[in-house]
Amino acid sequence: MVIANYLDFCVLPRTAIATQEYFRSYYRQMGIDRDTLYPLVHSEDRLLNRSFDYQEEGYRIPLKTHRIWLTSPNNPREMLSVLTDTFLQEQMLSTNQVLDDAAQRDRIGNKWTHYFWTNDRTLIPRTVQQMEEWGFIVRELH
Repeated sequence: MVIANYLDFCVLPRTAIATQEYFRSYYRQMGIDRDTLYPLVHSEDRLLNRSFDYQEEGYRIPLKTHRIWLTSPNNPREMLSVLTDTFLQEQMLSTNQVLDDAAQRDRIGNKWTHYFWTNDRTLIPRTVQQMEEWGFIVRELH
């Protein structure tokens, strides 16, 4: 079984080991008697023998990113004042762009939602304004 590089940005897609030899070894290591287990898994009322209609759009992981900035209520610091390296800001935006571009290529046409969380948005008004301009939904932690 190969784990797919679905969004085209994984650097090293991995191959998962799912062979009969692997399962025999796993059963032996876990002390599972395959002859006893087989009827439980494969009987008519068990999941492996059930058929169901798989609706891909109904079983998808939500496309959401979350960024968090916490600051002291007594001495608040704007994120943009701390992360002054424009390279880091560009990396954050380019990550969002890669995700959004991949979602547009998706045959179902999903879109990513980008969240920015903070403990109190009134403490960092410049950062909140910038994040909203960049397309983030700004939320407060409660």
